[in-house]
Amino acid sequence: MKQSRTEQWTKWRGLFLEQLSSGQTVAAFCRDHGIRDSKFYDWKKRVREGEAAKFVKVKVKASNERRRRNVIRQSRFG
Repeated sequence: MKQSRTEQWTKWRGLFLEQLSSGQTVAAFCRDHGIRDSKFYDWKKRVREGEAAKFVKVKVKASNERRRRNVIRQSRFG
């Protein structure tokens, strides 16, 4: 039976963590687990890019107090 996308991502995340904690090179880890290293790197890229897509860049506005201080500072020196 075909794994769902969520199951595949969970499986590969687990393999990445296992490889890191094993201390083995990717080549040795893949050889021991019967995985092609190209497939390992392909999935690593997919997961990394998928994780990055969850974050949204935000810009924090200065508080009113900070703005007030900046206005006062500019009026003194500007």
